[in-house]
Amino acid sequence: MADDVKAATVDDDTILDDIEDLPEFTTPPSGAYLVSLDKGIEEKKINNEPYYDVQMVIKSLVSVPETGLHEGEKLPKEGDMFNFIFNRANEFGMGNFKKFCMPIREKFGARTVGEIKEKAKGLEMLIVLKRKAKKDKQKNVIEGEYVLEFVNGEIA
Repeated sequence: MADDVKAATVDDDTILDDIEDLPEFTTPPSGAYLVSLDKGIEEKKINNEPYYDVQMVIKSLVSVPETGLHEGEKLPKEGDMFNFIFNRANEFGMGNFKKFCMPIREKFGARTVGEIKEKAKGLEMLIVLKRKAKKDKQKNVIEGEYVLEFVNGEIA
């Protein structure tokens, strides 16, 4: 309903720049973010291989230095999204998935992947991302570009 009220206030005299932009799918720069795992941890097939997919929705920018932005890059905004994917068919993907899940396990005492997936849905957490250069320009996935660090004790 709130969105209907907002839309109703736009008329012919509204300045276009005053209309909010839609959330974007982004590759955020290094920094600290409060994110929500609205969909939790989903299982997907990519190129016929099994993956865990974790979509994160940015709730707020906690600390994002503008010095880390590429030329012409804008800071992400609330509602923008990004994903981490973990290849379930190799040890690198599963090792990174385990590192990703450890703070969730510690916070909730979850032991199995199923329990962690259950607890992750809708979870809000503070994360720190560190951008690294891509090694393979052909890849369009975030894995290998970022190091995910959970700030222990700050998971909501």
